[in-house]
Amino acid sequence: MATARRLLKRRASHGEELDLREGLRANAAFWTVEGLHPPYPPVGDVSDLPLPTLQEIRAALIAAAEAASDVHEASLIGQAAAELNGDGLA
Repeated sequence: MATARRLLKRRASHGEELDLREGLRANAAFWTVEGLHPPYPPVGDVSDLPLPTLQEIRAALIAAAEAASDVHEASLIGQAAAELNGDGLA
């Protein structure tokens, strides 16, 4: 989960490397994951990380879902993946 959180936060704080819509999608997914088991330790500064690809984030989300402690947690990770894809967002 820690990897998915860091990658999502980095993509959400893209610093104009992406368009607004991509940043908003990553931000929505990040906050969905953050809400799973608060309080998580702060992610901290991720500006030193390279901008992750969608495939890297999806792989981290899949790994987090496979390690989920229950169906509810896995479902919310799936919701974060849908938000990252823009499913249901205008």
